[in-house]
Amino acid sequence: MSALRQWNAAVIAAADRLAAAFGLDRSGAAEFQPGLIAGWVIPTTGAEVAGALQPEQGPIPLLMLMAMRKLAPDGVVVSIVNDDGIEIGLDPSKEPHLLRRFGASDEMARRMAEVLGITPRRIDIAEAIPGPDWWF
Repeated sequence: MSALRQWNAAVIAAADRLAAAFGLDRSGAAEFQPGLIAGWVIPTTGAEVAGALQPEQGPIPLLMLMAMRKLAPDGVVVSIVNDDGIEIGLDPSKEPHLLRRFGASDEMARRMAEVLGITPRRIDIAEAIPGPDWWF
C-alpha cells in the first residue's frame, strides 16, 4: 500500500473515531477522499488543497487538519497558519485562544485531540489505582 493510501486510511480512521466518540455525522469516505464529518468536507489526501477555516465551522476542521498533519507521511506537508501567517502547532493546549475562537472549551479540545491521536491520552490516576484500599 502506498504512503498516500496509508495516510488516507489513517485520516479516515481518525475521523471515524471522532465521529463515534462525539456522535457526529460521518459519510462519504473513499480512496483519497476522507469524506465528511459534522458537515465539513475533509480535504483530499491525494492532491494539493488550500482554504480558510471560519469560526462558524467549529473546532472539528482545525483539529482534523492537525490530525492530518500529524499522520502525514514523509514528503507531505500539511501547513496550518493563523490569521497572521504564523504556523499553528500540533498541541491544542498551546492554542487555547484559537480553539476558543472556534467554539471549543479547553476540555472539549483536549478530548477531541486525544481521540484523533494528536495528543496522548491523559491518565486519570484514580482509574489507575487497582482498588479502594490504596492510599497515598
